Amino acid sequence: MEEEKNNMDARIILYNQHYGFLENPTNFNFDRHPHRLIIKNYALRNNDRKIYENYLHDFFPSEAPQELANFDAEILQVEALSGNELSIWLMEHNVKLLQSDINDTDKDAIFKVVPLAEGANPEAYLTEEGGFILKNISPLKVIDFPYRVWINKTYS
Repeated sequence: MEEEKNNMDARIILYNQHYGFLENPTNFNFDRHPHRLIIKNYALRNNDRKIYENYLHDFFPSEAPQELANFDAEILQVEALSGNELSIWLMEHNVKLLQSDINDTDKDAIFKVVPLAEGANPEAYLTEEGGFILKNISPLKVIDFPYRVWINKTYS
């Protein structure tokens, strides 16, 4: 667990160098705030609601009640899957597009399904390079990762 917290702290420093969220926290809305997404990612993967709850109460008190309810539902759906397990799940649910919470190439990223309208072209929704958070990615790329992949099985 200590190594995980060190990874989170290092990620905060790295992402802050790119986004400047510690110096300018009001430049980001709740949904796209890199610091919040990093803390939430850690909390989900490590089943540590308290760290996320404390963060929300300190930085987003008005958002905390609803977000903690969302967190409690999400934590039941987050799981690390092998490439084979992930392939099966993606096919069973006909997933065309995923979105990462943190950098999509980070082994700790948690991916969720991006719902698309019938007939929509997933390629049109892929995120361009340049950022670390909330990046859309093809499921075909994710299944090739050489490590277990975190997936949020909540299907919207």
